[in-house]
Amino acid sequence: MRYRISHRTTYAYSAPVHESFNEVRLRPASDETQTCLDFGLAIDPPATVITFADYYGNDVHDFSVPYLHQRLTIEATSDVVTFAGIDQPLSGPRGDQPDQSPPVSGLAADQIFTDDHAEFLVPSTYVALDALTEGIAHGLLAADPGVSAYGFLRAAAAWVRERLAYRIGTTTVHSTVAEVLAGGSGVCQDFSHVLIPSAGTPGCRPGTSAGIWATSPRARRPTPGSRRSSRRTAGSASTRPAAGHAPAVTSRSPWAATMPTSPSSVGLTGAGSPLSWT
Repeated sequence: MRYRISHRTTYAYSAPVHESFNEVRLRPASDETQTCLDFGLAIDPPATVITFADYYGNDVHDFSVPYLHQRLTIEATSDVVTFAGIDQPLSGPRGDQPDQSPPVSGLAADQIFTDDHAEFLVPSTYVALDALTEGIAHGLLAADPGVSAYGFLRAAAAWVRERLAYRIGTTTVHSTVAEVLAGGSGVCQDFSHVLIPSAGTPGCRPGTSAGIWATSPRARRPTPGSRRSSRRTAGSASTRPAAGHAPAVTSRSPWAATMPTSPSSVGLTGAGSPLSWT
């Protein structure tokens, strides 16, 4: 399928600001499942853009606006073609391909493995690793002590879907995992923010010393004194997929993607699935 994508972010400041420094990662990846045919980035007020690749191979666009402005608009347009069939998983095992990932309970003892991926195993502003999420992870493991890393991701994603309802307007970009679980509802980013620590909690097999973590793009805080334009409607709400690292899950890639809001999302297929940003 071929997609034409437009992504716009607008910052409106309460008073003119002297300068603004920004990095954006908006160009879709080109890999075995898709190709980005064309990409454009429009900035208002105009700015000089420097492009480089980050550690993960993402295209990063760096720019600054070094003069007074009261509004900043960043709009990216992409032309992307995908190659996966309607029922073909974009990640994880395909068809009769076996799950080759190891038991998740044994990954904590692999110091080289955990050291190599340490940056994925620490808490963040929106993803706390605490007693609440540790209890969730322990409960999931107790239900299936021999579960593989890939199987654990599937179980964690299913747990989140069973306990949260998709409702717009019940949370904000600053809602914590505890608040989302207490309210029992949220949008895509909330489902992923609950999944991430539940599949990666310190001291419990998978987790900050263990081996399967989920990652998703982090929400960016608006500049103090600014208002960031972001409306949530049923027609315009963006998706927030997550990905778990399951070593040797297949011969293609150790990363398996999931959409926590979808009942059959682990692996994601070519039908209505999000495009890839590494």
